[in-house]
Amino acid sequence: MKTAAVLIILTLSLSSAKAQNCTALDEGNIFQKALAQALKDIDTIKPGMTRSDLARLFKPPGGLTFFNRSKTTLVYRGSDHIRVDIVFVIEEAKAHTAESPRDVIKSISRPYLAWPVYD
Repeated sequence: MKTAAVLIILTLSLSSAKAQNCTALDEGNIFQKALAQALKDIDTIKPGMTRSDLARLFKPPGGLTFFNRSKTTLVYRGSDHIRVDIVFVIEEAKAHTAESPRDVIKSISRPYLAWPVYD
């Protein structure tokens, strides 16, 4: 009985110390803060917004890309490793013209990681 009580006290004290250490590490970790901010920023983009609303947070990826006005992959400006795929609603009459800042976002993927592409 005495051994069980000691084991319970030891387990509780270790789990408490572990939780305090994790919290201290999480609060001071610059990477964690930057990643959390990126997710918050990306979460502000919603269907119904326009292509021009994306410009403050995203840029085209580097490398060779093929033009597709209705679907594209964009890179988060804060990190070339974070990407999203976006589908736009476009006017049929202007479907084969250049991108318009008024193209409306139909859907946006969850953010994902990928190696950056540089030319």
